[in-house]
Amino acid sequence: SSIIHILPFLPSTSDGGFAVSNHEDIDNIFGNLDDLKILSVKHKVMADLVEKHPRRSARESAMQALYALEITNGYPKDVFDLYCQSFHNSEDKSYMENLFYCVIENKNTADQLISDCLVNWEYGRVALIDKILLRMGVSEIYYIDDVPPKVSISEMVEIAKIFSTEDSSSFVNGILDTVYKNYESKN
Repeated sequence: SSIIHILPFLPSTSDGGFAVSNHEDIDNIFGNLDDLKILSVKHKVMADLVEKHPRRSARESAMQALYALEITNGYPKDVFDLYCQSFHNSEDKSYMENLFYCVIENKNTADQLISDCLVNWEYGRVALIDKILLRMGVSEIYYIDDVPPKVSISEMVEIAKIFSTEDSSSFVNGILDTVYKNYESKN
């Protein structure tokens, strides 16, 4: 399946075919076929890692539904239902739903906790995806008891690496770590 991901980068002919006639042409493009095998193995390892995090897809789906809610300004139930019908592929739908509504219900509290941790930065300048991930992390830390806070922080950081900017993962990590330390000191 990794070869499918690289086919768009092969030189194409006018009829839509690929202008690769032998292994020498492929070697010129990719270095050698061993690189393709390494890519394939890395892709498999990454897929296996994602499978080892049973709630990762639920968190990613919740984040995407929350993003859709923010940009459409629709009703939460309508957006959630539409998202589940159209795009939902999470095996843990009940967790996705719990997290989605937990973030919505505690949005103002989460935003305040996040704002309190920002140093020399205005909350309004935080990227929307980062806000959503931070709200999700705060919601898991404060309101979802069966998720260890360190797991929540780690998951939000990993999701930020996939869906946000290059600097977002360290930003999300720093803010959620501070939120967690503040939470621990109060409890």
